[in-house]
Amino acid sequence: MDAWSDIWLAARDCRTAALAKAGAPPTARQLVDAMAGLHDLEIVEFDPGTRAGDNVLGFFERGPGIVHVARGQTKEDEVVVIAHELGHFRLHKDAESDVTDVSMRLSGETVESGGARVDGYSSRERKEVQADVFAGEFLSPSDWLRDELLTGARPSAIAARLGLPRNLVLQQAIRALLLPPLVRHEVEEGEKVVYDLDADQQAAVDWSDGPLLVHAGPGTGKTRTLVERVTRILKEDEASSLLALTFSNKAAEEMRERLSAVDADAAIEMWVGTFHKFGLELVTCYAGRIGRTEKVRIFDPTASLALLETNLELLPLRHYQNLFEPALELAFVVSAISRAKDELIGPEEYLAAAKADLAAASTDEAVREIAEKAVEVGEVYVIYERLLEEADAVDFGDLIRHAVTLLKDLQVRTEVLGRYRHLLVDEYQDVNFASSALLRAFADDCRDIWVVADHRQSIYRFRGAEPSNVERFTTEFDGKRLSLGINYRSGTPVVRAFAAFTGGMTGGAAAQWQANRGAVGDVTLEVCATVEDEPARSATGSSGCGSRACLTATKRSWRAAI
Repeated sequence: MDAWSDIWLAARDCRTAALAKAGAPPTARQLVDAMAGLHDLEIVEFDPGTRAGDNVLGFFERGPGIVHVARGQTKEDEVVVIAHELGHFRLHKDAESDVTDVSMRLSGETVESGGARVDGYSSRERKEVQADVFAGEFLSPSDWLRDELLTGARPSAIAARLGLPRNLVLQQAIRALLLPPLVRHEVEEGEKVVYDLDADQQAAVDWSDGPLLVHAGPGTGKTRTLVERVTRILKEDEASSLLALTFSNKAAEEMRERLSAVDADAAIEMWVGTFHKFGLELVTCYAGRIGRTEKVRIFDPTASLALLETNLELLPLRHYQNLFEPALELAFVVSAISRAKDELIGPEEYLAAAKADLAAASTDEAVREIAEKAVEVGEVYVIYERLLEEADAVDFGDLIRHAVTLLKDLQVRTEVLGRYRHLLVDEYQDVNFASSALLRAFADDCRDIWVVADHRQSIYRFRGAEPSNVERFTTEFDGKRLSLGINYRSGTPVVRAFAAFTGGMTGGAAAQWQANRGAVGDVTLEVCATVEDEPARSATGSSGCGSRACLTATKRSWRAAI
């Protein structure tokens, strides 16, 4: 399941109901008329430029329940506009919305950035894409279309038969043939595991006294607690007022799936994604304020390297010069610049600090070389930023850096921060300095900041994530800390072993959990003579362990650990 699955499923449900009302295999127009009839919606035509802007082809008024569609379109395009507006009716709670084109998206366009997919839409643009996706699946569902194509039907013939634009059918055909069938997973009653929240979880769910950090170790029901927190908010406020952030796409999709299982409609409307996706939304919405255009591009590290190689003659290289293969040395420069952006250090500030270090460097040749390399990186950084602006581009690190800058603008703050009244963050231990600064921009306007973290599980240290970020939360946000105290995954021996091995880690208190499963399982420590023996012994131990945790280490690593 991905971010669009709920929309596809909602479209199919609406189509099934409309087919039952329409009777015989209907045309696309008969299908949208049937759905409108089921929900007492009226379809009304208007002359372009009279009820809305000259380029507006349709809009929906929720109050009176009217779908407005502009005259003068082809019948094929008109039915897509109507289906698009029906998508707004089904998916969103806005008073009205409009559509200015009928170019169908496959499933929401993405921008590749740094090996991760980043959605680049404003809140309004995302809803327009969602309505497009709904229209495509409602009018020409991919699973049905796949069967038609496999029997020999051609997209143009299908489009003519249904009264649809050929382009829409082609787009749906691409998804039908390249992606696996969409399966709705219905959870049987017997599969459901229902248990009451424990006292710590309930306290975290009900918290209403300003910013809160929920310290949640592995197996303590973190995700369940977060989902229940969202459910509580939805009882009191609109889904669109909730902003849920995390650091990786995988974690974001897992969060979205769990929220969708609770309330699929709310999951569509609330903003769930990574810090970088949110930053890209601000960058694309306010591109002019950072010297870019609405067509701003996102460069991954490969594109950044290519940009520097193309302009090699402009770079003052000495230590990082490799005329045979420039990318080999420039990769280190790009990496250093990326880390600087993670710390919100701009090119001029970086270069000034590097020059100061060089001036203060001793006569030791190795020390001076390090300082000279830093100056060289700073000089390239200055040029690189100019080249990015000339290319109408930003890189991965800019997404949060520019977002932090934009949120200092009064107009942007008013428009963006006024939209979200509840901020949730999962995997807070992976937040770096720049991401933390983005959160701090919300602190004055949004007091409902609720984050989940476990300082022992930080995995993004290469991008500046530190356990100390968790430790600083209470002072940075004037917040409180609450720990989940029951482990539901492991027995007492494993919980105690984990606490012993992680007790010296910085960033939080030692684990003091109660094992819900009781004194099951056991833990053994085996010291291996060589590194080669360690994986072999681990494999042997894990295969026969059952519920036992097997810890292995070489003599050397074990002694280093103690």
